[in-house]
Amino acid sequence: MGDKWSDPELMEKLSAKMQTLLGNDFPEYRTDDPPRVVLDKLWKMGYKVVGMTGIGQTCAWTLFREDGKESEELQTTSQSSQQNQSNQ
Repeated sequence: MGDKWSDPELMEKLSAKMQTLLGNDFPEYRTDDPPRVVLDKLWKMGYKVVGMTGIGQTCAWTLFREDGKESEELQTTSQSSQQNQSNQ
């Protein structure tokens, strides 16, 4: 899902955890979520798929997001969450 230089906040939103797999000498972010769930989360954050390719048994997607563009659903959820925290 991501390498050690990936944005930690984004990886957390995607439920990805840093792991070093047996036999590898590098850490990487991994998630148990299927690609559809990860792509849905990214879409809610304002990302759009601009390309996809298959490499053997692996699929790779290229996504793009304009700065500051989050979907209204995510903004509403975020605002509700902040209000709930301030009310506690």
